[in-house]
Amino acid sequence: MKSHGASEWDAASEKKTAARDFAKSHAEWSDWKLFFDSRPAETLCNLMIVVIQQTKYLLDKMIAAQEADFMKHGGVRERMHAARTAARGEDWDKAIYSRLDGAETATDLASRADEMRERITKVVWDIKKRKNW
Repeated sequence: MKSHGASEWDAASEKKTAARDFAKSHAEWSDWKLFFDSRPAETLCNLMIVVIQQTKYLLDKMIAAQEADFMKHGGVRERMHAARTAARGEDWDKAIYSRLDGAETATDLASRADEMRERITKVVWDIKKRKNW
């Protein structure tokens, strides 16, 4: 645009506001074709800038929503693990992993590790009983 002496529309200009409003409700090429057949190149460039800016805005919102969903529900592996354990009918205690963190002495650590082994063994035996293994 600069090499042809054309200028970009200001953010508050009526043309840009009208283009933004039009783009919100017209997503098909047939809606835009009329503009491309009858408008000068400077107007078309500015229209495409508006469309690109709106696309960027929507992509940023989508990425932010996906980040929030990931933080709340976890990633694919976490969801797959939850689905598998739910399908097996397991009641898996995720807090068991953090029980070793607070151990202050070697004896405390050993007793917590024994507790973990016992609970894991119990869960495995419960699964084997349900599956008749």
